[in-house]
Amino acid sequence: MEKEMKKEMKKTHPNEQRLKEWSEYLKESENSVLVADGFDEAFMGVVFEWGPPRAVYSYEKCVEVLRRDMNYEEAVEHMEFNVVDSYMGEQTPLFFRENT
Repeated sequence: MEKEMKKEMKKTHPNEQRLKEWSEYLKESENSVLVADGFDEAFMGVVFEWGPPRAVYSYEKCVEVLRRDMNYEEAVEHMEFNVVDSYMGEQTPLFFRENT
């Protein structure tokens, strides 16, 4: 019973809910997006362009997520070399930077 209560108490981040809603919408329209593992909190939405739809994430929020396990410089380096520079085909997620 205690485990059940803990599950109910766990709150979902609004962006995680947004990702779930988009996933359901795309599934109904027979589309899909490639998601960036571990960055559900940073999910912003979906962009539709000439190709298939692509997931969009907040670059700054992704760095915040990484900073839970590393310092700022390490997080930025990891983000640049292991996330942003990773090409996974035409559905590779996009990372939106609000700040320079």
